[in-house]
Order: sequence, then C-alpha cells, then structure tokens
Amino acid sequence: MAAVLRLLGVPRIEIDGVAHLIGNDTGSVLFAALLGRAGESVHADSLGEALWGFDPPATAAASLRGHVTRLRRRLAELGCTAEIATHVSRRGSGYALMPRLDIVDHLSLVDGLRKARGLADDG
Repeated sequence: MAAVLRLLGVPRIEIDGVAHLIGNDTGSVLFAALLGRAGESVHADSLGEALWGFDPPATAAASLRGHVTRLRRRLAELGCTAEIATHVSRRGSGYALMPRLDIVDHLSLVDGLRKARGLADDG
C-alpha cells in the first residue's frame, strides 16, 4: 500500500492514488492541525482554537476527545495504523499525529527545497 498524507490543498489521505477525505469539516480541521505539526505534541488549547476559534463551547475538552476518537477510527478504517504507522497519541496536555514523516506531503516538499538549496550552494 502506497500512502501519502496531504496537507497541501484539501487535507486528505491518498492510498494507492485514491484520495480519502477524513470526514466532516471538523475532522479535516483536526487532521490538518495535527498533520501541520506531524510528530509533535499540539496543545489541546491550540487544537481548540483551530476547531472553534476563540469562542470554544463549554464542553470543548470532551468534544475534542470525541473528535480525536473519530479521527483515530477513520485512520483505522483506512488501514493507516498498521501499514503507514499513523496514529494519534495523547501527549501531556495535547495530542500528536505520528506518521512516517516521509509520506507527509508538506514535509517532503520542505526536504526537497533544502536539498535543492544545498545543491545550489555547492554549484
């Protein structure tokens, strides 16, 4: 299975060239917020701001946990947990999306730019 986690454009997961949306708008926003900092813990308050702006609901903490559960379920439905080592873990006061970094589109782009700069500096 070839997979790519896409943050550029519409947040999605491509498996064998087929695009799969994460779910509703809230699920896509949560996925994008975590994927934008892949491998790092994102504080629950930052995720809340991404989801609800500066006016979170009174039930924000419980709601966030529910959204994370649905994201985990969606990743499992797509077969991501075993094949591409993607999972969402609780870290301190936040959450982290833990993919293989070589399949995350914006990180591959940044890596390519770094290599190109290195070649230009050498040439």
